[in-house]
Amino acid sequence: DFAIILSLLLFIIMIAMWMVYSSEIQYLNADVAIYFKESFTTIFFTIALIVSALVWWVLLLQENRHLVEDELAEKNELLNGQKDFLHKLTENVPGAIYQFQLFPDGKSSFPYASSAILNLYEIESKDVQDGKMIFDRVHKDDLAMVVSTIKQSASSMQEWHIEHRIDVPIKGVRWVEAFSKPEKLKDGSILWYGYVYDITKRKSIEDELKKQRNKLYHLANHDQLTGLPNRVLFYDRLKQAIEQAKRNSSKIALLFIDLDHFKEINDSLGHNIGDEILKAVAKRLSEIVRAEDTVARLGGDEFTVILKGLNQGEDVSLVAAKIVESLAKSIQIEEKTLFVSSSIGISIYPDDATSLQDLLKYADVAMYKAKDAGRSNFQYYNNTELL
Repeated sequence: DFAIILSLLLFIIMIAMWMVYSSEIQYLNADVAIYFKESFTTIFFTIALIVSALVWWVLLLQENRHLVEDELAEKNELLNGQKDFLHKLTENVPGAIYQFQLFPDGKSSFPYASSAILNLYEIESKDVQDGKMIFDRVHKDDLAMVVSTIKQSASSMQEWHIEHRIDVPIKGVRWVEAFSKPEKLKDGSILWYGYVYDITKRKSIEDELKKQRNKLYHLANHDQLTGLPNRVLFYDRLKQAIEQAKRNSSKIALLFIDLDHFKEINDSLGHNIGDEILKAVAKRLSEIVRAEDTVARLGGDEFTVILKGLNQGEDVSLVAAKIVESLAKSIQIEEKTLFVSSSIGISIYPDDATSLQDLLKYADVAMYKAKDAGRSNFQYYNNTELL
């Protein structure tokens, strides 16, 4: 505005000077007057052109300034809107947004953490810059895992993703899940941009679902009375044992066990007494075999034992003899002393058969041989022990 006013004043002064010179020129010699008039006219129009250009330039600058100011105002408004959006976003998401920085000397800090960090770690966001405060909240049993995975992320520059527990003063033990992506800085430090949120409720639901699945699996695969594997799980275990023996070129033995005169005891003393006998038998069988072997109840008073990794016949005979001896001992139930015995049939993989069905069938055949031989004994299907 000042430049425009100045330009107008100069223009007015020039016109006044023109008028003064024009009035004075008439007193000069005609040739001299013409010369001064032409010279002054040239100077006048040159100055007028310069002044006009100056005015035009000033006006153009003013217009551009207004455009630039409008553009800057628009960008500032947009930037402020984005800042407001980001602020609302970081303050209202369920978890906390953070920056974690690891320095070459091993020290760490949290340059930024949203206010939600207070709800998670019970630490004010302004107090989290010291990384030690956050790591002090990590559950002692998970701290080594957290530190190790951070080092792996720093080494590979891959995303850091982990589920771990924290232990905070008021809420106690909680589960959190964290995601972050690393960036290498010029000073050699690594900066992670991340997000962490509480998954305690989800973990609780997952644990409950896992318990239910395990319970359903157990019900579907175990005998409800004795807790032993049922026929379904027995077939699966025998199939796995055969495949393992095939890979290792080893042998397995299948023992088919039937309780002698159990039906008479069950009918005369009642099913409750019979059930207690079956539970006692299951307990004794489980105590005799190794942990890697399988004891199963197929139904009624029929039990099976899978013995894996056998190399000598004495292994099977020793176990079978222990079972016969153990089951022949008295069972005390409701102040009653009861006696049962067992007949055991044995088939060997791969000597007698290589299929699951044939092994079970031949062990059953051998069991009847034991009953025919007077009960309370064991018999092999082919009448020979392992060589």
